[in-house]
Amino acid sequence: MPDAAHLRILVIDDNVDDTTALAMLLRATFDCDVEACNEPTESFDIAGRFEPHLVLLDVAMPGMTGFEVARQLRELDIPPFLLVARTGFVETSIRERCLNEGFNYVVAKPGLDELMRLIEAAQRLAEV
Repeated sequence: MPDAAHLRILVIDDNVDDTTALAMLLRATFDCDVEACNEPTESFDIAGRFEPHLVLLDVAMPGMTGFEVARQLRELDIPPFLLVARTGFVETSIRERCLNEGFNYVVAKPGLDELMRLIEAAQRLAEV
């Protein structure tokens, strides 16, 4: 397992329990820095200050969709990061839309194996 201690991950999801559990899992399993955000509009300030290597973003949120959040995150003046759509919808059309909207990956909730691969990919990006 690669050392993830320097890796910064931002989790954005309106489900407080899901966000809290995922952040705890990431910290405990990978020993990385994690910021969790349940309010999409706050995620931009957090991303600007935290400069994440990996953003795990829920697609279906009230008020502001993950697609809208993704667009605005990509416009921030921060170093490159992997943008991952986390969704409970596994239909092909949702996956295709996520990829067309600028997400690097799409994962169904939950997905620890896939999450491990994403963390390793973000670590490679952070080393550039």
